[in-house]
Amino acid sequence: MFGRSVVLTSLCLFMLGVSVSAAQDAPKLKLVDTIQFQNGYIDDQFSVSPDGKRLAYVTVKQNGAATLVLRDLAGKTEKTADLSKITDEPAQVFFLPVGSEVVVAARTDKTTYVIFDAEGKEVTQIKGQDHLAWRLAGKALQLIAYRLDKSSNSMTHTVTLYEAGNPRKAARTVTLRTDAANRLTVKPDNLEVIYLMPDFTKAVVKIIGGYNKATDSKFPDNQGMYDLETGTVQKTGLISNNAAWDRDAAWYGRNWRLKTPVRLNGVPTANGIDGNFQIGQGILQWKDITPKFQLGRFDFGTFFAAPHQYVEKAVIFAMAINPQNPITLQYKKSEKRAWHFFRLNTETGSADDLGQVQAEETTITWNLGGKMLGVMRLSPNWQVGSETLELYQLP
Repeated sequence: MFGRSVVLTSLCLFMLGVSVSAAQDAPKLKLVDTIQFQNGYIDDQFSVSPDGKRLAYVTVKQNGAATLVLRDLAGKTEKTADLSKITDEPAQVFFLPVGSEVVVAARTDKTTYVIFDAEGKEVTQIKGQDHLAWRLAGKALQLIAYRLDKSSNSMTHTVTLYEAGNPRKAARTVTLRTDAANRLTVKPDNLEVIYLMPDFTKAVVKIIGGYNKATDSKFPDNQGMYDLETGTVQKTGLISNNAAWDRDAAWYGRNWRLKTPVRLNGVPTANGIDGNFQIGQGILQWKDITPKFQLGRFDFGTFFAAPHQYVEKAVIFAMAINPQNPITLQYKKSEKRAWHFFRLNTETGSADDLGQVQAEETTITWNLGGKMLGVMRLSPNWQVGSETLELYQLP
């Protein structure tokens, strides 16, 4: 690609009517391993460890027997754990960000989180929850479980904090009770809970303005932060435009589980997007993302951010090429569908294309840890799993 070949390549692209910038694409990722299971299937829930050295996946035999497999990617050795008494269809499989433990989530009405060590031995079960989060307490990891119970006239948010470094022992449980509209009173304020922060120990709230007798009008509302551990509320800013604030608050309410919210809505164009591609930093606080790639080539409907983000100040996400995108259509061309994987710097707003995997499939599941990417290609008619799981190396 250097010397005279650059001139020849550029000339050929010009003659084909394709821009040089489109040709300078992200690298095609190298396939380094393929895992197959033909006596059933591999479940679509799998995880690569944060350091990229281990893989956790679940095989399900034709008789429904499920097995957790923990694979060392360098030595290709495996440890297993029988899941037959836990689940045959895990809701989630993920590594914890510190240590070697892996979590299998089994969902019925509520979710049971079963934690296994690196040898495949069960460490503990955290039962009857809706979500499991964590935070660092010094260098130790503290697990936090969250459960929401609703009745006709109330909502109860229950948060259980486990001892740092010891997921077997609950250290404290805190409860937030509201009415059916998610409102409560913390004297002297009336609050509306908008969403809980990712570790569930704080809630973003609207502080409802009271009645101003002097002017016979309502005081303005404020945004605040309610601390579930202390039971206190702190004002964080005046709400100057309630309609705009409420619209944005509703978006955050729908997407509250995202540690760093990213929104992509609009129409792809030859210049990028007619719409928004932004990082959320709070209600009505959005920062534009600067993509270091041609955003208009991608099918925005395929945008997906990894549910567990292990890299500080970064968001990992993926999108698929739209074969007939507005850039190639300018030249009456199309391009092959490929899935691209990106890293977004949440401080600068810069987004880099890490690499691509050619795939005509419209649906895949994937997981990235370190420089190892797991990809499963799914049939549009059966998206529970596949007989094959592929591993790709990032440069």
